[in-house]
Amino acid sequence: MTFSLSAPFGARPLSSEMLDGQRISAACATDLIKDKWQILRDLTDCKHLFGLSDRTLMVLSALLSFHKESDLDAQDNLIVFPSNKKLSERAHGMAEPTLRRHLAALVKAGMIVRQDSPNGKRYARSGQDGSLLKAFGFDLRLLLARAEELAQAAQSVRQEKQVIKDLRQEITLTRRVIAKCLDYALEQGGKGKWMRLIEDFVPLNKPLPRRVESRDLKELHRLLLNFSEDVHNALEIFIKAQNMSGNDQQNERHKQDSKLKTITDSEIGFPKKDHEENFQILSVPERKSCSDADYETSLQDQILWVRGETEATSDTMLKHDIAQELDLSAVLMACPDIAYCNRNGISSWADLIEAAEAGRGLMGISPSAWEDAKRTFGILSASVTLAALLQRSEDIRSPGGYLRALVARKGFSPKPMINSLLNARLEPKTKL
Repeated sequence: MTFSLSAPFGARPLSSEMLDGQRISAACATDLIKDKWQILRDLTDCKHLFGLSDRTLMVLSALLSFHKESDLDAQDNLIVFPSNKKLSERAHGMAEPTLRRHLAALVKAGMIVRQDSPNGKRYARSGQDGSLLKAFGFDLRLLLARAEELAQAAQSVRQEKQVIKDLRQEITLTRRVIAKCLDYALEQGGKGKWMRLIEDFVPLNKPLPRRVESRDLKELHRLLLNFSEDVHNALEIFIKAQNMSGNDQQNERHKQDSKLKTITDSEIGFPKKDHEENFQILSVPERKSCSDADYETSLQDQILWVRGETEATSDTMLKHDIAQELDLSAVLMACPDIAYCNRNGISSWADLIEAAEAGRGLMGISPSAWEDAKRTFGILSASVTLAALLQRSEDIRSPGGYLRALVARKGFSPKPMINSLLNARLEPKTKL
């Protein structure tokens, strides 16, 4: 052992960290000079690598302030010896037990070395000419000896942060392109494979956590690039198929029907001057127009028809089938809340009808309004409409009145409502 070993005062044992710290401190080059505040800034950037907290660095900053020079010079005496009271004052009034805990953390992390006096006090002994002969306190030479190591660690952390920032930006841009492509295909009438692509995109479009490793971001970026290539290939085939069809009029009408809409009271279509009066009329509690027994019988008949177990027996069943325009997966993706209305989940149109019946009661829509909707729209379209209303229930003050107003509209289809909800889910949610 080529250096003078110092042991801690009192009951504190000698640890391996203390031995390593004194060894590194003794090996410090005699011509080494570093800015003490730059060393602190480097350590601040990489503090998590050494298990140090902000409060611990606050104590280290207070210790450095007791060294009068701005540079740490290996040829100077780098031992500072403030009392706990003075150190607490410069640490913004930190309590002494907390102060001692953070000092122990700095010693354990190998940033400072204790040089305890025979009685454990911190002080300095000066010569007759005023020069410092011996000091007992905290030796900052170890911090100077590790300055280059801390600078390299800080640089690595800064590079890692930049990589993470760049990956977050690339992920956001890639998600945006994918979402816009899916949105375009949806507006142009894409379904089937496009619904499956939307389902696959949902887990890739989840908000990124605040703290995430670069390797996780790289893996997500790789998956997004592969998925983006699949979407682009599918979009190219889709566009070629559209061009071959030559039905421009149908495509334009479909695009107009699929425009984004916000479900508000103004969508009902009343003249502006009569809006308030008509809304009050629509908000009046509705009365049942059929008995409970008849209602339950009608419902069961229609569910059996949807399952294919019986033939259509009423005009309600013969209405336009929304299943020809929308996939069930698209409806469930746009309106996930409706699944909670069926204890067994929703795996078919019949399950959706049963869930809509339960949701109708939860939303306070009367059986008469519900029967009117089914007679006008058809059982499936009415169920899809109710699922959309349930998804936007926070924005609709009177679901029963709103449903009656939709029934009064000519040519109403729930498809634009479903597309609007799907578009809202496809919007990128990542925050940098």
